[in-house]
Amino acid sequence: MEFPVHRVISARSKALGAMIDYANANEPSSSRAMLKNIDAITLQALLDFMYSGATEMVSDTASSLVAAADQFNMIDLKDICCEYLETQEMKLEDIGRLLILADQHTLPRLKFVIMAFLRKANNAAKFAESEGFDEIFA
Repeated sequence: MEFPVHRVISARSKALGAMIDYANANEPSSSRAMLKNIDAITLQALLDFMYSGATEMVSDTASSLVAAADQFNMIDLKDICCEYLETQEMKLEDIGRLLILADQHTLPRLKFVIMAFLRKANNAAKFAESEGFDEIFA
């Protein structure tokens, strides 16, 4: 799938701009980048943010958008995603995945929210018996 992007927009992220070959500026087809490890929905949300400074945040894409924002060094988007994740209702089945995400992408505030959730009402013991706990050590 292809997503047309203006050069000035791709330059907003040095990491993204570095992936695009502008060697032959007269031939638009030569200015392409292959982005691996990012799905089309996440890339569209990333580009929406690059163009408008806003993106529609939904639970299904927030985690992958954090990873993409981190990969392309888009700290403002990463912060927005993190704030969104912090305000969502924590569920035991998501804790393992969210802890891994927080650790991989240096999200200390998210870790703090998760740890506060685990301290409540025996959640830590319930989590230790869940599949999410096993994800951490896989």
